Amino acid sequence: MDRWTSQPDAEGPACLSPGDYGGETDVCVLATVLGAIDLGYATTVLRDAVCSGVDETHDACLKLLGDRFSVQLKIQYTEEFLRHG
Repeated sequence: MDRWTSQPDAEGPACLSPGDYGGETDVCVLATVLGAIDLGYATTVLRDAVCSGVDETHDACLKLLGDRFSVQLKIQYTEEFLRHG
């Protein structure tokens, strides 16, 4: 997948742009990430590029995703992603 969008690219995993999944961690992001994992994509979520109406649900969702799907999912800060991809 292309590094910035969900366009096919043989060189790497999917990185869904915020426009691909919305911004609310425990709703749109959760649904899209689970769908991408179900389809076999390795996925990256930028921790500081998503949010929720309630900080506790945002944190709990990221913890659940990170703990349960650590093989298929990377959770990174934007700066780290831009530095290392």
